[in-house]
Amino acid sequence: AAAAVVAEAAPTRPPAERQALAGYLLLVQATVRRAFRRPSDPSGTTVPPNLPLRQARDLYPLLPTKPARFKPGDRPLAGIDWELEELLGVGGFGEVWKARNPHFPGVAPVALKFCLDAGAKERLLRHEAAVLDRVMRQGRHEGIVQLQHTYLGVDPPCLAYEYVPGGDLTGLILEWHRQRGGLTPADAARVIDQLARIMAFAHRLSPPIVHRDLKPANILVQPDNGRTRFKVADFGIGGLAAAQAIRESTRRPTRTEFFTAAAHGAYTPLYASPQQMAGEPPDPRDDVYALGVIWYQLLTGELSAGAPSGLQWPQRLKERGMREEAVHLLAACFEPRADDRPADAAALHAALTRLTPADPPPAAVPARPAPAAVTPAPPVAAIAAAPPLDEPQLVETPGLKKWLVVAGGVLFALVLLISLAVWVFSDSRTAESTKPTSREKNGKFFPPPGVGNGKGKGK
Repeated sequence: AAAAVVAEAAPTRPPAERQALAGYLLLVQATVRRAFRRPSDPSGTTVPPNLPLRQARDLYPLLPTKPARFKPGDRPLAGIDWELEELLGVGGFGEVWKARNPHFPGVAPVALKFCLDAGAKERLLRHEAAVLDRVMRQGRHEGIVQLQHTYLGVDPPCLAYEYVPGGDLTGLILEWHRQRGGLTPADAARVIDQLARIMAFAHRLSPPIVHRDLKPANILVQPDNGRTRFKVADFGIGGLAAAQAIRESTRRPTRTEFFTAAAHGAYTPLYASPQQMAGEPPDPRDDVYALGVIWYQLLTGELSAGAPSGLQWPQRLKERGMREEAVHLLAACFEPRADDRPADAAALHAALTRLTPADPPPAAVPARPAPAAVTPAPPVAAIAAAPPLDEPQLVETPGLKKWLVVAGGVLFALVLLISLAVWVFSDSRTAESTKPTSREKNGKFFPPPGVGNGKGKGK
């Protein structure tokens, strides 16, 4: 079906390009499900309420970031009983797939992360094996996605992680802002505090384990009896994956490449500290910088914005009710000089605790009234140790199965997706070499040079 659509929509393209485009479109279903996953529907089979589809940019979260090498049903690990079921992500490091044992349905699925880049494979085998060993021996924490097995002797090398079914922080940020108008400053601080507690465990090991690729796409959501808990993925390979993404970013990204990755909460350079971008050794303060950017995105809902600049953003946050001490702590997280940031995630957690020692557990996030038929997003009161709340019911269209709802949404957007997909392939051939940066000026986000309006400036 995808090949027929491509033949009709792009008949003048070379055969090899049409074949690649058809393979790309086959990934749309998995990408849509991934974009729709949220605590109120971990399966991603219902359309989120208030989903905007007004302009082409609204479709970026539904676009795969790049073509995939594998397909569902493949068994790429020779002699090992893992069958690929669903694509979970594609990045500079490689591909991540949900996989099951076809012979034993009762065996829990795993997330297989394949290392496909030649340079990354060499570094993984020679330099990262010791870090992975430490993660497996010392990285036992409920907030860390467990590395269960390594398959470094196969081609391509592969890591098996526990499978976490609840989606990622990207979907949760979008759900909070679409349905409830965003988070209060106190609730955003509680989310960051839970993440800081997880990272503090790794930073206080001897020597510390630095993640170096913290971003919403790597923070998975684990529903737990009505509560929402977070689990951080990619420990042990974060630095490797980030280094690959930063190398790729030294060329100018096309508009589609940038906004597609950013819409997935996966554009690594937005979260990388200046020291990391310069290639300096890992430091816990790199992770503190990333936590600061995520904190700012929780407050604004703008996933395409990195660390803010200018003089007005602190005042805007204060006008929304953020205390001055909290604004100062947030600004300290993404200070350009590492020495001016909190020393590690444990220090950030301690500072957050001092700011809100007596705050009661937050109630449902105050926001604009939602339409009566809209299922509310999970309240931040359900985070961490707060009292458990009932999980919201799924939104279904009367008389239709859930998969038909998704199918209808995909069919509605298919023409635009094809147009954007063709754009991905054509734009990627015209990218020029420059280093992207993200900027905010007077409250307005300017993407990297050459992306969008081209008004971004480097530091």
